[in-house]
Amino acid sequence: MSSLSRLAIIAIVVLLLSGALPASSSAEDGDEVTVAVLFDYGDGYWTWADIPVPDPANAWCATVSAADSIGTTLEYSFSQFGVFLESVGGVDTPDDFSKYWGLWSWDGEGWESSMVGALDLAVENGSAVAWKFGAFGDPSPSPNPNTRDPWTQFRGGHDYNGLTRSDLPAAGGLFWSMDMDNGPIDSTLAVADGKVFGITAGIFNWSAFEFLSLPYVFALDAATGDVVWKYEFQGQGGFEIGSPAYAGGVLYLTISARKVLALDALDGDLLWETEVDDLGLSASPTIAGNKVLVGTGSGKLMALRTSDGGIEWTANVSGWVYLAAPAVHDGIVYIGTDNGTLHAFHLGNGTEVWTADLGGRLRGTPLVISERIYAISAIYPGFVATEGFLHSLDKDGNVLWNVSIGPTGSSPFLMGDWIVVGSKSGLWAVEYYAPTVVWRFQDFGQVSASPVGSDFGLLFTSNENDTESGLHTSVIALDHYGNLLWSKELEPHNWALSSVSLADEVAYTATDAGWVYALGDTPIQPDFDYRVDNGDITLSANSTAVGANITRHLWSIEGLDEELEGETVTHKFSKPGLYNVTYTMVDEFGRESSVSYLVDVEQWELDEFYIPRDVSIAFFAIGIAIMAVAIYFNMKRRH
Repeated sequence: MSSLSRLAIIAIVVLLLSGALPASSSAEDGDEVTVAVLFDYGDGYWTWADIPVPDPANAWCATVSAADSIGTTLEYSFSQFGVFLESVGGVDTPDDFSKYWGLWSWDGEGWESSMVGALDLAVENGSAVAWKFGAFGDPSPSPNPNTRDPWTQFRGGHDYNGLTRSDLPAAGGLFWSMDMDNGPIDSTLAVADGKVFGITAGIFNWSAFEFLSLPYVFALDAATGDVVWKYEFQGQGGFEIGSPAYAGGVLYLTISARKVLALDALDGDLLWETEVDDLGLSASPTIAGNKVLVGTGSGKLMALRTSDGGIEWTANVSGWVYLAAPAVHDGIVYIGTDNGTLHAFHLGNGTEVWTADLGGRLRGTPLVISERIYAISAIYPGFVATEGFLHSLDKDGNVLWNVSIGPTGSSPFLMGDWIVVGSKSGLWAVEYYAPTVVWRFQDFGQVSASPVGSDFGLLFTSNENDTESGLHTSVIALDHYGNLLWSKELEPHNWALSSVSLADEVAYTATDAGWVYALGDTPIQPDFDYRVDNGDITLSANSTAVGANITRHLWSIEGLDEELEGETVTHKFSKPGLYNVTYTMVDEFGRESSVSYLVDVEQWELDEFYIPRDVSIAFFAIGIAIMAVAIYFNMKRRH
């Protein structure tokens, strides 16, 4: 780093953090306000805290309270320039200031680098501030109040390993679906800033070899599925399989027409474009700090600046980079090729670290965890793969073991101590340290896409082709042990190459039919109507379940030992009064919800065909008493 750059960074840090005196974080007179504080560690890890602070308050007061609430340690110092944040949770600012903790404030549409220090940055109810660890010129934080846990790129999450900060949705109810009506959507979606980003392939006439409708990039409202904007471009050959990547309010894309694009995520305006290849692009980009990393069809790995698309360095690889996005871990970039080689390069300058020959074709993003690397390969004698493997390597590129899993293009995923990967023969879980298969899941056909999730469960799309349904895709949720939690078949039926993207507990995916879906724990609301007529009650379910099917209707009536079942049921009461009736609905995902009402069963008129049981007993008792009296007097007369 040049002396000028170092001085510029120090000056900016001093400007950002300048202030007079530290504000007290103790409660003072006045109302409390709630402030959202984000700690973004710059590597895919982040933490939110919603903190009540006294009003008035500043960003430093909120920062100290937020760190205390989530158990994160802060190291900082005060000077005449204000407070300088040196470390968060052990992530320290280096001596050369190549990275630092910068302060950002939310203006309602995006993060703005704060031009005042934390002591001078006032906060109010609903304010949001962020501390991001990064280099000068890095994008703003990707998490924001619109999407707190975004899915920013193909293997979104820490170190591009498919992990998410978001919990798995408890159900696969359909929040919304949107027909983009412009050819297949084969890429994985990015979800950030309250939007869902994807690419349509366009509608291509393969006979005339021309587009009937050009491909476009789209942004949908994440809550409703409504179209926010579209950006049309000239494609090449009728397919687009590179997934978009989001960072700091900008969307980065590789398109088949040999270009990398940067679009404003707010409105879709083109910020820059760079032509990088002479054979076309099919691999997804990866954002690492202020670099866009792209593998090309002509056997190159390229690093472009996020700011203007300028090429910082180019490294040669041994073959076509197809489908897979690069992975980055501890300053090293890992990428596989169609020549069966896995490469490692320095992120800073693109110099090669090592190359490993695994054979076959490597079309998945490598998984790098601590001292281990996991990669998949598939054997293609022709156009169709016949075998596939999961490989484990050490950090020096030495192969430790491999497991045969069947033809695959699925990127591996870490769940607890297990590596999970898909293939034509289903989903496989393999031990982290040994080539031992822990479990397999084969109930829903082949898994072409990559699994995602948390340490406790995962989501994936599966594809089946049978005589009854033809091509059809399902989104599947499994627990840590491979047990089915829920599944949702997507309509209309088609095929899916898109992996699931998980953001704010909602799962997003797309299919070759050109539809986009948002699935999750949709609202369910039990309710019922009733009608009472001469002691007969008719109960009718009147419930709603957004994007889900109700599968059972259960009724519990006070005084009735057995439970009734059915959407509409009837019951005859023996006497009038107030009765508690409880209705329980169960949906296709096993969710239950109940509601109870007091039902007033009024006095009814007797008819010649029905006498209530209690009345019958009373008449019987009276009859017995009359008979006893008659017998008594008859016996008395005889005596």
